[in-house]
Amino acid sequence: MNNRKKKKSDTLESTDEEVKTILEEMLDQQEKNNEIVNIMTGKVDLTSYGISQNDQQLFQYYSNKMKPEREQMRQFWSKLIGDAKKEISVKKDGQIKGKLDVSSFIAAYPDFVEAEKKGKYKNLPVFSRYLLETQADKLPERIEISFVIDNSGSMNAAKIESAREALAVTLLSIDDLNRYLKRNAEQLNQKIEVLSETWFFGSQYYHMKEFNDKTSGEKESADIIRSIVRLNSNDGATDDASCLKEISGSITPAEERQMKKGKHIKIVFEITDGASSFPGLAKNAVQELLSKDVALYAFQIGKNSTASESAFNFVWNDGYKEPHGIILGEQVEKLPKELLKAVKKNMQSIFKG
Repeated sequence: MNNRKKKKSDTLESTDEEVKTILEEMLDQQEKNNEIVNIMTGKVDLTSYGISQNDQQLFQYYSNKMKPEREQMRQFWSKLIGDAKKEISVKKDGQIKGKLDVSSFIAAYPDFVEAEKKGKYKNLPVFSRYLLETQADKLPERIEISFVIDNSGSMNAAKIESAREALAVTLLSIDDLNRYLKRNAEQLNQKIEVLSETWFFGSQYYHMKEFNDKTSGEKESADIIRSIVRLNSNDGATDDASCLKEISGSITPAEERQMKKGKHIKIVFEITDGASSFPGLAKNAVQELLSKDVALYAFQIGKNSTASESAFNFVWNDGYKEPHGIILGEQVEKLPKELLKAVKKNMQSIFKG
């Protein structure tokens, strides 16, 4: 690679239109085979995974409701991966390499002779394609996104509705992206996985959805549905500390080494309607996760007292170089948009290096 020189004047990037067309075709093919679609049309029986017909119907309601936002995310993925995959033409060993267009070469032979004397070939219409490089080798091999959701008794109907909407569109969008990446690893010149998991917390915590990288598509679909329809505010207090501690403790030394190298990325999003029941322990868990290079974000929804807001800021914002907590307050309906915005921001940072 040391003998390869790049000159800005000799680059030829794939156009946005080309990238969009290719990726739309890929996403269309993905959609035809997507098991989520089969579930929505009742073609897959998930009762063996504990998912009833009523669960599927409730899931379908949220999936349909958030369809416009999901489509916007698909367009975002297309542009994001297109930019990461963009190929550039380069000069190697002082020569432009590529497939020769014979007819063009014959027609432009006088120009070629002149260009040969000056060593300037870039404007000659004799090559149909230059030697291409991709930027995909900068990407991590695995991205894990955890959603930690407050299911305590104070999560009223409006908060639950907003949290379900946010989870539905985000989990489905991540599933869209991961399926696309899996099926097109060869075109991307790299294997990369983007996986999700969900946790509920209240007086206790529950692992509702795992990182399903080695299980069936039906299991992934069932876990997505379960994460949405089981959110019901039935779990008492607000002990997020224990849940965050569990996530931190599950990170192995080998994973930490991969995370330090940038080959493994972990992101945690928490949604809560108030302050932690154990703010000191929660802050310790947040600091521990940050020390392991985990990206952390928390969203507070619902009317908040001054004391609760202060406790939330203590856990998520106070004493850090950058804040990790966002207070939406009574603007509960903004949660889906704000969560997607945070997901986009992080994925842009990862895919654009």
